[in-house]
Amino acid sequence: MEQPDHLPRLESLAGIELYYQYLNAGFQIPMAAGTDKMSDRIPVGSSRLYVNTAGDRSYDAWIEGLKVGNGFITNGPLLMFSVDDYHSGEVVGFEGRKEMVVRCKARSLHNFARLEIMMNGKVVATEAPAVRNSMGIYESTIEFPMNVEESSWIAARVAARVDEGEAIMPRRMKVFAHANPIYFLKDGEPVRVQESIDYLTLYLRYSEHWFSTAANFGTEIEKETAMREVSRALGVFEGL
Repeated sequence: MEQPDHLPRLESLAGIELYYQYLNAGFQIPMAAGTDKMSDRIPVGSSRLYVNTAGDRSYDAWIEGLKVGNGFITNGPLLMFSVDDYHSGEVVGFEGRKEMVVRCKARSLHNFARLEIMMNGKVVATEAPAVRNSMGIYESTIEFPMNVEESSWIAARVAARVDEGEAIMPRRMKVFAHANPIYFLKDGEPVRVQESIDYLTLYLRYSEHWFSTAANFGTEIEKETAMREVSRALGVFEGL
């Protein structure tokens, strides 16, 4: 996207980092994954979503689990993640300061660089490297106490830097998994990280500029609709 002179430079973020900005602005967006199968370079099922359907293996139960965000996305590793007795997708209210214990275990047929715990887009705990057990499965476990004093989301991920980890698929894809967040809301207030709100507001300003100067709309009505929607979204962020 063109960098307009009248706006500050917009840093380009990878998909997962952009997702964190929305969580930090208070949006509780469930994660999902699927195979982008446009060629034979990517195997079907290489990216997927697991949800807890409480024994109901129907498609409807899976969809309901997707909507509430009670599972994890992965291209291989399995994640078992909880905070106290809470699991992905749950919203927990608290007052003052909340003390809790974070637990996560990752298991994978392929080696992975590290297991991480995220809070409001920042890494708060890391365990590396994975250890191969007697069955040949790579495992990593994190368990530690932590406190929260403001509304926060907490999640777990298996991740690697660009320069590390085993590329197990075409297009240099590495071993990856990410649990849906658990939300801890102090006094019922949503998560608010001003840096992320400012970023998303600037992101919308860039979209507004592109819509008005360069986007190829089929009709003038389509352009007016897009401009109206981005203006409405800016109003939402300016009110946060």
